Amino acid sequence: MNKFLFWLLPIVLLVTGCAEKGNTFIPLEMEGKNIKSLRVGISPDYPPLAFKENGALQGAEVEMAKTLAYYLNVKIVFVQLPWNKLIPGLLNNRVDVVMSGLSITPERERNVNFIQPYMKVGQMALIRKNEKKQFTDKQDLLNTNLRLGFLPDTTSASFAASNFHRAQRIPMKSVEQAVEDLRNSKIDLFIHDAPTIWMIAGNSTEEQLTGLYWPLTREFLGWAVRPTDINLQSSLNNALDKWKANGVLDRILNSWMKLRIEIES
Repeated sequence: MNKFLFWLLPIVLLVTGCAEKGNTFIPLEMEGKNIKSLRVGISPDYPPLAFKENGALQGAEVEMAKTLAYYLNVKIVFVQLPWNKLIPGLLNNRVDVVMSGLSITPERERNVNFIQPYMKVGQMALIRKNEKKQFTDKQDLLNTNLRLGFLPDTTSASFAASNFHRAQRIPMKSVEQAVEDLRNSKIDLFIHDAPTIWMIAGNSTEEQLTGLYWPLTREFLGWAVRPTDINLQSSLNNALDKWKANGVLDRILNSWMKLRIEIES
């Protein structure tokens, strides 16, 4: 499986773009032009939205950021930060926008402004295939007393603490660790955002793990900006409006998530 590495120190990458067959990113000829930079805060530990493979940033959020270079006529500078440093980095002016699979929550909205959502998701469970029969419905899952893995400082952590009262809750350092621990029977289920569960369970070569596709929550993902950056917020909203109208958004999401299950309102 891909390696999803969690970087503790910020790393900055400049994206000027190049033509790739099938890529929705349209490159700009930037040489000799006065084009502004847009610093994008990202934590590459959320596959398939933001992760690293062979040392390179990958994922739907990465492709969307690169596509913004064309729509906004900017250079994209990726600033890699730990997950819990993304919003502080935005507020401290280390980055201009956070694009890293961020759920829109009331708590976060007290500190930052979100543009319109680009995808509806929810928390879901990843389990071993041979144990699926013990979970007949969502209530069975919530009543489990098994070992539950989750990532700290995420909406899955909040949901696990509030709803899995009998489970043995075990914090994980990364998606990669959770998947390996699940394979090796060190935990019994892993709760995370739907896109990650879709990607792992939907892999045609996956023989050991599967997803329980009951949405445990209903959440919206969006990009965050500082409350004072009204012009940037407007520009990002306008770009996303165009993507929704011309099909660019669906093409990007579908290219990174072969399995997508509709989350009902």
